[in-house]
Amino acid sequence: MPSSTRSSPNSNSTSSVAENAPSWIAAASAGPERAGTGSALLETGSEFGGALGIAVLGSIGTAVYRSDVAGTLPDGLPVAAGDAAHETLGGAIAVAGQLPGQVKDAVIGAARTAFTDGLHTAAISAAAVLVVAAIVAAVVLRTRP
Repeated sequence: MPSSTRSSPNSNSTSSVAENAPSWIAAASAGPERAGTGSALLETGSEFGGALGIAVLGSIGTAVYRSDVAGTLPDGLPVAAGDAAHETLGGAIAVAGQLPGQVKDAVIGAARTAFTDGLHTAAISAAAVLVVAAIVAAVVLRTRP
């Protein structure tokens, strides 16, 4: 079995230990008769948290992209081309392929820069949430015996 899928605490993979430790703790604290319920709740919370995080970070990245690209597209761009470039990086690249030389380069450059800015903003937002969560966890766990 690949090391990434091992679920034993004796596994050689530290990432799987870190990923599975909350499951082991939840199952142990729930007791044998309620271990399934505890595990199901943990799994549901994990899936929901992941989906929510992806949605929020994706929305932040998209908002930054759309804001940045709207102000940097070249003047005289056809409305349909501007709309496509405003929606997604893929749309900008696709529409740029149909434009003449310098306009094409300007659209691609604006879209790539806006996408990178959006990605950076989403990453910084995720890091900030992680720092806050770590501080909260440290404070809460410090008060426990």
